[in-house]
Amino acid sequence: MRSYLNGVKTVLFDFDDTLVDESYSIRRRWQTVLSKFPLPGFEKKFLEIFDQKGFRYKKHVNDALKAAGIPEEEGKKLISEMVEAFLNTASTDEKKTPGSLEVLTWLKNKKVPRGILTNGKKSLVQPRIQAAGFSSLVEYTVYGDDFQKPAPEIFRQSMDLLKPAHPSEVLYVGDSFREDIEGAVRSGLKACWIKTDARHPEIREFSRPVLVVPGLSGLLELFQNG
Repeated sequence: MRSYLNGVKTVLFDFDDTLVDESYSIRRRWQTVLSKFPLPGFEKKFLEIFDQKGFRYKKHVNDALKAAGIPEEEGKKLISEMVEAFLNTASTDEKKTPGSLEVLTWLKNKKVPRGILTNGKKSLVQPRIQAAGFSSLVEYTVYGDDFQKPAPEIFRQSMDLLKPAHPSEVLYVGDSFREDIEGAVRSGLKACWIKTDARHPEIREFSRPVLVVPGLSGLLELFQNG
């Protein structure tokens, strides 16, 4: 599939679970919040639930408070305070995915235009990009304040910023088949799907060609050998 990269002049990346580990980021933000609520045994129980049920589960706080024996009325107030604190807590610690720093650095050294296209809001993602050490490695960033992938509008927004001769000169790299790959290809971009068995147990067929690699290190190897 090296030939698939022929003609690519710009590379855009999804952010969460493509360049950084989203679960790690959210867990670290919660740890910062929980340190401000020193309830006996609460943080340990919260993190156990978080690790068991994953970061997309919405009732970590509720379950942990219940397990800690916090009365219901008191618990409602604490839930509200903790969620508000979490939403107002900026990330200061990001875990890069394997190969992310290397591929961005290689593209920069080769003077290949590169950027980030994310569904995340600017107020939350911009400090995370800085915390990950990517600020000097990306030239363009499109946030999801106005549109959300896979909507074509957000990809058109990217093309207006990049101004390629044709969208097919842009490679979009992401981990979500629906949001990243389908959205990009249907907007005329080339697409690279970061597919791992752990995150994508399903096997799906797509009528248009896409590049599939198990990680960013694999993409870097294709660039280097192209």
